[in-house]
Amino acid sequence: MKLGRQTTCYMAGLLIACLFGAASAHSQARPAAPVSGQKPQMAEEAFKNVQVLRGIPVKEFMEAMGFFSASLSLNCTDCHGDASASDWSKYAADPPLKNTARRMITMVNALNKANFGGRPNVTCYTCHRGNQRPKVIPSLEAQYGEPLPDDPDEVEPLPTVRPTATAERLRSQN
Repeated sequence: MKLGRQTTCYMAGLLIACLFGAASAHSQARPAAPVSGQKPQMAEEAFKNVQVLRGIPVKEFMEAMGFFSASLSLNCTDCHGDASASDWSKYAADPPLKNTARRMITMVNALNKANFGGRPNVTCYTCHRGNQRPKVIPSLEAQYGEPLPDDPDEVEPLPTVRPTATAERLRSQN
């Protein structure tokens, strides 16, 4: 099969991009898997500029990032800035939305500590429900319309399950 010059250049560029991406990902600091009896690596040890979610394992930290993303329908670059998509060091920057998230985490932790004994009864999802801005007034349709059917795939946490990373930290501080 004979390939044209343009196709060959495209394929070579794609291969180089894939190799660069793999090398870049491989060179990033990976949290060490805890050996039996060894303490897992903490978030502030693995990442720069961790201010609020300190004292939790890297795995729990990353799960919290995913929870925040799902709760607000955002992705990493929304909070960390567009520059973070091409430069890992930019994740440590402090764009305004990231600072807002820190204040919100502190507020939610305080609510849970003061009202629920540190249990995570209030989370980002409690107010945001997949929106960047929480709705403060219910719609008349939701109030007077037909009730929505229950989602059969919705997960209800058990009382002993901690759905957020900050809950474990609060429990350890009490």
